[in-house]
Amino acid sequence: MIKRICATVLLTVVLIGSGSASVLAMDPRQPEVNNLWAFGDSLTDSGNLFYLSGGTVPPSPPYFNGRFSDGPVWLEGLADRLGLTIDFDTPVFINPLANNRAIAGAFTGLDGESAPGLGVLSQVDLFLNTVGSVEPDDLVVVWAGANDYFFTDALPPEAVGNLAQAVTDLAMQGNARRFLVPNLPDLGETPLGQLVLTPEQAAGLNALTAFHNAALAETMTDLAEVLGLEIVLVNVNAAFAELLERQKLFGYDNVTMPCLIQQPDGTRPPTGACGFGPIDSTGTLFWDLIHPTGSTHELLAAFAHATLVANRSLPDTVFNAERISTQIALGKLRAAGAVAAPRP
Repeated sequence: MIKRICATVLLTVVLIGSGSASVLAMDPRQPEVNNLWAFGDSLTDSGNLFYLSGGTVPPSPPYFNGRFSDGPVWLEGLADRLGLTIDFDTPVFINPLANNRAIAGAFTGLDGESAPGLGVLSQVDLFLNTVGSVEPDDLVVVWAGANDYFFTDALPPEAVGNLAQAVTDLAMQGNARRFLVPNLPDLGETPLGQLVLTPEQAAGLNALTAFHNAALAETMTDLAEVLGLEIVLVNVNAAFAELLERQKLFGYDNVTMPCLIQQPDGTRPPTGACGFGPIDSTGTLFWDLIHPTGSTHELLAAFAHATLVANRSLPDTVFNAERISTQIALGKLRAAGAVAAPRP
């Protein structure tokens, strides 16, 4: 179940978390994870849509091997931190037993922005019909929602309801007991929101994000208690706010202009913010209008892993685990930034 932890523990655990020299090192409290499975959209996809598009979307290069970034996505970094060796390059349409089921453009429901039948619920259905079930110590990632708000008129009750259905189906039919469920960053703070949309539209996206994240936390807490699951909520919203607020700590000198910008004809020319050739995303938060750079994915992997470790190490008996786990993970994220940021 989602743990509830006494607020009096907060100062001690934050000091422990922020004292780490680097989140890249193996934590002695490393949770035992037998395998890792993932369902979601382009933030997690490591080549499934690329295969479906015949190797054209996203164009690689400049995108990295079918990822919607210039490097590995956060899930790959998380697997490394968990000590897992997983093939993230073979798409699910070639290997029906592939671990990463996420497909770029996925909505939380059955369909996707790119084509019908690519949504999270369809990904789960395909998994249950091929893989069938997971082991009790496997970790299952479910992360989606942004495309629902970017491309449709969906509201959070529908999107969060779909995510809850995905978790329920994986638990009841697929034997999954352990889940990692990230929330959404403020969508209006992406380059799409800041450079393309009106201020009113960007504010509307941020309002949807806040509604989504509150509903997600409440729904997953209830679901964990009713079904007896371990659901670790990853506060990506807090992590991105941290990266924006303390950009220099993390080595960023550009958190607004992406390296590439998509045109109406589907091309993605460089903006010049990262050069024109070769493109170097060093010091840049966003690769394109909505996707992070590879270095940002690496920090998200560190944050997700730190959240998972914190949640597994805290007692079951007291109050407010999600907030405390987030504070520990933010402390470790700052420590990683202090180590990794380039020095003048």
